[in-house]
Amino acid sequence: MSNIFQFLMKENIVSITDLQRNPLKSLHGVTRIMRHGKTFGFFFDPQEYDEMREMIEMLTSRSLDQREELVNREIKKGKYKTLTEIAKKHGT
Repeated sequence: MSNIFQFLMKENIVSITDLQRNPLKSLHGVTRIMRHGKTFGFFFDPQEYDEMREMIEMLTSRSLDQREELVNREIKKGKYKTLTEIAKKHGT
């Protein structure tokens, strides 16, 4: 779960005045744009934005939830083994 908001840890914070004066210096990675001490908006590099969008889509996907439930049921039935169970069996 920490990967979801990892981009916020490296966010750059810039005032709208500084942004207007020097946009090339101000806008990189994830940039929070402030105006009068309040968040006015965000700027995302295209790569950062795509990664965030993919993560949100994956986490909100109903089919992912359904597949996870199916796998968990099959693990309980004994059809599959978890990586932890295999590691214990082989002593690693």
